[in-house]
Amino acid sequence: MAIPFIDLKLQHEHLLGDLWSEYERIFDAGNFILGEEVEKFENALAEWLGAETVVGVNSGSDALTMALRAFDIGASDEVIVPTYTFVATADAVVRVGAKPVFVDIDARTCNMDPEKVASVITDQTKAIIVVHLYGQAADIDAIRPIAQERDVKVIEDAAQAFGTRWRDKLVGTIGDAGCFSFYPTKNLGAAGDGGAIVSPHDSVVEKCLLMRDHGRSVTVPEMVFEMIGYNSRLSVLQAAFLRLKLTDIDELLSDRVENARLYDQLFADTEVVTPEFRDDGSHTYNLYTIQVRDRDRLRNYLREKKIGSAVYYARPLHLQPCFADLGYHERSFPVAEEVSQRVVSLPIYPGLKKHEIETVAATVLEFLENNAPIASGRR
Repeated sequence: MAIPFIDLKLQHEHLLGDLWSEYERIFDAGNFILGEEVEKFENALAEWLGAETVVGVNSGSDALTMALRAFDIGASDEVIVPTYTFVATADAVVRVGAKPVFVDIDARTCNMDPEKVASVITDQTKAIIVVHLYGQAADIDAIRPIAQERDVKVIEDAAQAFGTRWRDKLVGTIGDAGCFSFYPTKNLGAAGDGGAIVSPHDSVVEKCLLMRDHGRSVTVPEMVFEMIGYNSRLSVLQAAFLRLKLTDIDELLSDRVENARLYDQLFADTEVVTPEFRDDGSHTYNLYTIQVRDRDRLRNYLREKKIGSAVYYARPLHLQPCFADLGYHERSFPVAEEVSQRVVSLPIYPGLKKHEIETVAATVLEFLENNAPIASGRR
């Protein structure tokens, strides 16, 4: 029995009839750029998030870039970023001309360590990008006072955490700006690329509306460009697809949590380090990431058993060649480096069956039992 790491076909089969009806309506109308369809999704998403306004854009990467620019962050500025995240988080900083300053992570949550943040803030620091990795809320309550004391903006990278709560608010709606990705594998995934920006600051929303469409004015009917922008409009077809999926999102998120709870039970009282779950935050398990010894050998074993897995991430950003000029080196951030050798993500997608989860967990434990550490020179 093959168990893929993710099964997008399975997740979308029940939507196909409604989706084709939506697409037929859009093609009949003949409007494929912005307009009513994108606005309908933005309004639906804003209502779901409890936000006043949502700006739909082409990707989560563009969302981060535009959020930084909306706060006038650029050359000579510094932005604090966890070294353990997807490259797009730090790429956005470089794209606006600023310098990413990396910090280490908490070994259990794999999120930014708030204590490390305070130690690297300088007069050049203009923002902290708080990443809610794997779907788990970062400790934003510990980070915001540090930022407020120095008048530093807090930008949330909620790409992997759509629907995650921190206390009584959804992540992405807590900081000065929140950025979402609708990459197909995300909790709310498009059939292609997509992203969104949320902010309580009207000036940020206004600038992002301009930037996503080449800086084109949204109030002047003539072709007037008020700033340099991007070709980063959210596709009409993706907007319709996402609005349709949004109606099922609570059930999809619930499935992920139920799947994770079963994994937690199956791995209880074993050497497997499961994702941490805190009472004051939530986890929506975009990724169910465990920590184990012999990670690479385990993945080979899973592959032999036709079970999919993935590693997020095998190398922290400070050791990536594209950031070599920042001057970091091995052991700069020991926690992230250690975690990167131990993490492996298991299938967690909605629609995964109980017996499949049991098979995955049993296979992991079988490998660990058959490959116990050597003690005192003997097995």
